[in-house]
Amino acid sequence: MSKNITTYEEFEEAKNISGKVLIDFWAPWCGPCRMMMPTIDEIDKEGNITVFKVNTDDADKKIIEEMSIRSIPTLVFFKDGEHVATRVGASSKDKIVGEFK
Repeated sequence: MSKNITTYEEFEEAKNISGKVLIDFWAPWCGPCRMMMPTIDEIDKEGNITVFKVNTDDADKKIIEEMSIRSIPTLVFFKDGEHVATRVGASSKDKIVGEFK
């Protein structure tokens, strides 16, 4: 199950995990974010990618500023602690998983 990030310290830990990490920036009032939830949950259940969620309404604003989040949903991809991609807007599962290849 994906984990929620609310503090900057949690964000720092999450992005530096070894392997593939997907951080989903979303908000409960965002229609496209809600539309993406089943896709993100499916990716999380498969277990090849560690998934974290950041509710932009509740999280430390330092996280939002550091990642330059201007619209949601925004998906941020890290591999072995390195930021490899950012995808803004709704995306298919294939496109999301393909960011790590």
